[in-house]
Amino acid sequence: MNITWYGTAGFGFEAGGRRWLVDPYLSRNRAARPVLDVGVADVSEAGEVFLSHGHFDHAYDVPQIVRRSGATVYCSRRPARTLRRLGVDAARIVVARDGDTFDLGTYRARCFNSTHVRPDLATIVGALMRVLDARCTIRMTLSGLLPLALAWPRRTLVVRPGQVLAWRFTLAEDGGCVVQHFGSAGCTGDELARLGRLGAPDVLLVPLQGHRHIHCIAAHIVERLKPRIAIPHHHDDFCPPISQRVDVGPFIKAVKATSQRVWVIELPMGKAVALPLARG
Repeated sequence: MNITWYGTAGFGFEAGGRRWLVDPYLSRNRAARPVLDVGVADVSEAGEVFLSHGHFDHAYDVPQIVRRSGATVYCSRRPARTLRRLGVDAARIVVARDGDTFDLGTYRARCFNSTHVRPDLATIVGALMRVLDARCTIRMTLSGLLPLALAWPRRTLVVRPGQVLAWRFTLAEDGGCVVQHFGSAGCTGDELARLGRLGAPDVLLVPLQGHRHIHCIAAHIVERLKPRIAIPHHHDDFCPPISQRVDVGPFIKAVKATSQRVWVIELPMGKAVALPLARG
């Protein structure tokens, strides 16, 4: 399987001649770092798009991607309603509910209700301070973030995520290897216990955004689910001044401090990587 990280929680997957996307957000502003040299036109061959939730940094580009690719979108009810308002054909939207399984031949996708991380006070204050900075405010206006926040119905993509979904993909090849994706790291103990009963995923895609202790939160998810490979994401500075880059180092250190033997891979942005998934 080839996997491409597109920044934020966005990924592209290729396996068995099939291509699908999760949380593809490519419309980064000019100040975003690292720079992503991939646009919507470069992901126009996707067959399916899966959304963890409806925030703009997960769902904003989906209407254009669907128009170009003819992909089917799988998401919870509120993002589905917003996408329809944005002109996505209802026939291209599947409202996914907790426990739903979709057999797509090359792979099987199953969704589980999850929870968005709750930002701590320090994270909220830090974001507000960056926004209130005069230079940042000018940069934000010029980059188009304010038009995004004020335009209806796209403003619902800023503040209303809808039901958060965690997606689990089981491949038909590579011995039925399992990839678990979280778009946000707010999952509860009950959620992790439920996923743990399904067996350890081979690959865990875990986000590092939204809390000053996010590296500990993410390492706890790794410890509970016991993957062979953990791939951190959402640590990029994807939409300055709202966002800021998160150092992956403390997460790697926290994972090493657990009792689990996990291979942490930090993916390059915008480049396909072949993962060693075959079970030996």
